[in-house]
Amino acid sequence: MKKIAIASLALFASLAFAGSVTLEGQDQLGDKGAKNSTNYQLTVKESINNTFAADVGFTNYQQNKTEALSTRLETGVTGSFPVGPVGVYTRVAVGEKYTSKINIVTSDEKEFVFSCKQQFDLIMSDADHMRTDQWFEYVYDALLADDGILCYHDVTLTSMFPNLINIVHKCQELNLRHKVFNKDSLSTEMCFRGFLVIFK
Repeated sequence: MKKIAIASLALFASLAFAGSVTLEGQDQLGDKGAKNSTNYQLTVKESINNTFAADVGFTNYQQNKTEALSTRLETGVTGSFPVGPVGVYTRVAVGEKYTSKINIVTSDEKEFVFSCKQQFDLIMSDADHMRTDQWFEYVYDALLADDGILCYHDVTLTSMFPNLINIVHKCQELNLRHKVFNKDSLSTEMCFRGFLVIFK
């Protein structure tokens, strides 16, 4: 893996305080089939006394194209000891790694809905405005997980999408928990278009 850009920043509060904040960013070019990635690391370090220093760190790795994301939180203690003309140190740390993955799918909405084999906690439907009401019940029953949230946009913009109000009517008919947001709280909003939130 080749590092093509590295930026570091160290801030020292004062010599007496001996605290530091380090921010490092890297864009890495993958080779031999590895994917490119962007990495960020933030570390805050503070001296406890002349021998020990404590640190807390946050590292974020994101792969390009797949957008796979990995985050690690870590805290540690470093001990430094002079041994003759050299200094030795040891560090003990604990951390937790969090990984998530975002899959970007380019597909016709109907094709995706009926080929998908998994359920989701949150679904935002804003693709096929002309036909999405036709498979609304399937999305609610098959793709939305229990306690999930399903959202539709433009449901009260009947001048352009007269079919989308059918989803609201179907929610009422099936007694599904839902709320239509269609009133502006700021002059810059366009809530009159209608944002439907359905709770399973």
